[in-house]
Amino acid sequence: MRSIPTRSVLLRRVNWLVTFIILLLVAFALRVFRLDFQSLWYDEAFSVYLAQFNLADITARTAADIQPPLYYYLVAGWTRLAGRGEWALRFPSAFFGVLTVPLLWAIGRRLFGRGRPGQIASLAAASLAALSPLYVYYAQEARMYTLL
Repeated sequence: MRSIPTRSVLLRRVNWLVTFIILLLVAFALRVFRLDFQSLWYDEAFSVYLAQFNLADITARTAADIQPPLYYYLVAGWTRLAGRGEWALRFPSAFFGVLTVPLLWAIGRRLFGRGRPGQIASLAAASLAALSPLYVYYAQEARMYTLL
């Protein structure tokens, strides 16, 4: 029979949840801030070029490429909904960049457990993912890096 958590245990859980939500919001804000500031560069323009085709053509055109076609499928669908501006083209990368934060949180919990060490490790991993300038940089490119 499971015991009912005490008030202090519930407060700690709520604090961790609030911390996690704040971390996700910070990660999102960093990734969408000035998302359309720079113009597209060559590789991003290639993503735009491939996204204009239907799924069969994307598959055929990426068959000889080293990059799998899933990212191009997603961008093709997204651009049909949101348009082809820099912001819209880079948003899928930013979205998957934000999803890196809960992924690393979960990996930290799995590796270090649900106790205090696991909570600290998962918070550290998620914080590094949310705040890392390198992660933010690659999450703002219209390429498949964050999906990988």
